[in-house]
Amino acid sequence: MTRSRRSTRPTAAALRLWGDSSAVMTVEFALVLPFMVMLLFGGIDVAEAVTARRKVAIAANTISDLIAQKRTVDQDFVTNAFNAGVAIMTPLDTSKLSTIVTSVVVDQNGAAKVAWSVAKNATARGKGNAFTLPTSLKAPGSSLIVAEVTFDYRPVVGYGLTGTLKMAELSYAQPRVARKDLGVSCTATGC
Repeated sequence: MTRSRRSTRPTAAALRLWGDSSAVMTVEFALVLPFMVMLLFGGIDVAEAVTARRKVAIAANTISDLIAQKRTVDQDFVTNAFNAGVAIMTPLDTSKLSTIVTSVVVDQNGAAKVAWSVAKNATARGKGNAFTLPTSLKAPGSSLIVAEVTFDYRPVVGYGLTGTLKMAELSYAQPRVARKDLGVSCTATGC
């Protein structure tokens, strides 16, 4: 009985296939591409979220600073301050922006109470209600303007992972022109 002996030497076709690496790059590219696309869009989402967070802080600071510069604010001035916050948040979806501006007066015993409050896309605080301030800001016989800005940020790509992110900022400003013990007065609707 004769045995057929196979050659252990590679054939010419096998050698060509063994040396061909063009398909390897294609396979590697196909494996890496989904991760690279996720990184790209994830980076865009993170950058936009950081921008939104900064804009919320800037809007709160701007609104409290604008109100604190006046002795008395009327409806037009309050509307303009709210519109300044909207302008800062542009080009983000400003329909998800809510703002509350509150004048807080601290009595001689250190108790902080709401003197007046106005809001846009939110509920204003009740006049005379207690207001929690950081201890370092509770100077007896003083007043503060507090701007509370919240924004519901919805990531474009990462929404399935995180859902809507609520961003909030509180900004405190001391009245500059008004008496420190009485604070800024308000003649706007809802004050």
